[in-house]
Amino acid sequence: SSDPVTGMQHPVCDCGSATLLNDTPPLADDGRSVRCQMNKFDDMIAFLSASDPDFAQVIAVDRRFELFGRAWCVAELAVADKMGMRQSLKLSSRQALSQHRASLEGLQVEKMRASRPEDVLEILSKIPNVPAFNVRLQEMLFGDCGLFNRWADVDFVEQAAEVG
Repeated sequence: SSDPVTGMQHPVCDCGSATLLNDTPPLADDGRSVRCQMNKFDDMIAFLSASDPDFAQVIAVDRRFELFGRAWCVAELAVADKMGMRQSLKLSSRQALSQHRASLEGLQVEKMRASRPEDVLEILSKIPNVPAFNVRLQEMLFGDCGLFNRWADVDFVEQAAEVG
């Protein structure tokens, strides 16, 4: 099958192991698969945040900013932000950000995609108030202390240091 976002064929694993999806038995009381790794991100971020105060999330953004249309990616950014984890962006250029800014300002989690529709439903089921989540997402990205403003500040300092 192909990825609905990129259109690329999913690589086929030839390791012989069974694929463990969100609903693969055995299931926990909340209905999530015990053995699936995809549904453990919130727990892992909480563990890492509590275990190591210096742990940080580095967000490498692709040139077409498709990362922000992927439900799992945005969910992971939001969870790390909620946990107070330090986050930093890696972007190709200010021009790339300018080119994609309008589409980013209209992001809505309910319109994002994942390789499996069930994944989007699982992500949305964890969000008690979708409109409030979308407002917080915009603040996380564009607010005074948002990811893009912090990136622009750091990028400017790095550029100034290179110039001398």
